[in-house]
Amino acid sequence: MILKYTVNVSVDGRICPVTVSDENKALLAAKAAGGAIVGIWRENRDTSGLDACLYLVTGVEDVTAELLEKAARRHLHLPWIIADTPRLRIREFTDSDPLEKPNPWDCGVFAEEETRRAYIRHQYRFSEYGLWALEEKASGRIIGKAGITDIVEGEDITAWQQAACPEQLAYGQTVCPETSGQGQAASPEKPGQGQTARPERIYVLGFGGGKPDCGIGTGELGYHIYPEYRGQGFAEEACRAVLRYAEEEMELGGMILRIRNDNTASQRLAKKLGFRCNSAGKADEI
Repeated sequence: MILKYTVNVSVDGRICPVTVSDENKALLAAKAAGGAIVGIWRENRDTSGLDACLYLVTGVEDVTAELLEKAARRHLHLPWIIADTPRLRIREFTDSDPLEKPNPWDCGVFAEEETRRAYIRHQYRFSEYGLWALEEKASGRIIGKAGITDIVEGEDITAWQQAACPEQLAYGQTVCPETSGQGQAASPEKPGQGQTARPERIYVLGFGGGKPDCGIGTGELGYHIYPEYRGQGFAEEACRAVLRYAEEEMELGGMILRIRNDNTASQRLAKKLGFRCNSAGKADEI
């Protein structure tokens, strides 16, 4: 027996039909008609058309209102709303957001249209986490970014220390500001121009007051408040919301935060957020 039904989902004032089915032809026809689709996988049934589905579940009970909204938003290229705080809306970046100003200490993902578009299409679409836009509600301006830049399984968190942007490695840096705490401005000077590489510290946080549960997954917190908006508490407000999302929605076991040794503002914020310094980078040494 073939299962198929369609739900009209309202998102940001637009209506998007989302078809749920376990039958390939029905899904492909719905997509060709301009709607979003969610596939239901059935054992021992032809699945040749299910690769067209961004979302695939094993049963009707897994088709929630949240999943239908995600399918509709992805289909309409609308951002997923991560959280609302008193002053901020935390959401995915969109193609219409202003580009960031180029910065020699930044990976530049959000400073160029092509790289940002690729990030939006792939990172959000397939991983469903990443760095998100911080939109000030009062003005509508983007005042920075924050989010979860990586997730790993396993006991040794030091793997993060090996991850860096090629541009940063060329400068002698060990970490890219796109994926690390940013509480204060970084110097634009490169090593070789009077600037030496600055090692980082690893801060760890286990949700529920414990150690990061690596069996569940440990995420990395990243944030960057643009210079003109610093000193107003936006970093703490955004990071607390991201941490809640990581624990409650993504069900991660904990988070890490990498901070340069000279970034004392971010070190103070890490402690306020409940992180503990663990320079060795191993969860079992907390």
